[in-house]
Amino acid sequence: MNRLHNSHSVTAKRQQGIAVVEMTLVLPLLLLLVLAVAELGRVLYQYNILTQAQRDGARYLASVAIKGSTGEIELNETVGANADRTRKLIVYGNVAGTGTPLLSGLSTSDVAVTVASPTHIRVDVVYNFTPIWDITLPTFGYGAPISLNFPLRSSMVMRAL
Repeated sequence: MNRLHNSHSVTAKRQQGIAVVEMTLVLPLLLLLVLAVAELGRVLYQYNILTQAQRDGARYLASVAIKGSTGEIELNETVGANADRTRKLIVYGNVAGTGTPLLSGLSTSDVAVTVASPTHIRVDVVYNFTPIWDITLPTFGYGAPISLNFPLRSSMVMRAL
């Protein structure tokens, strides 16, 4: 009976040791997968904020752009006069440009406001996404390290009212 008990405890210890080794091998991969999914969620969240702000800015500019006329000259003039307020609305969430930017690192120079056609305005935004850990992936001597920063680009065309 004692021999059977010793054999069972040795087998249980081996199983525990195997479980520890398996966890040591699998845990880094699971953590990397969780962090990658979290970063993807951040990208989608920030892109959503960017497009909502851009839509608000384009809607604002379209509402003040023509004021009852459909002439190309008036559209160019009103877009030029309201472009700065539109940029501030997209970046700060208000036309005064007060407060903190909606996205960290977003500035009014990242927003381009143009006339797309005689009756349409175009708003382009480029935001440089930076991961939580601003790191680069090593290539282990096979070229330059790979940066994980990339631009989020969004463009919207809206008919002036």
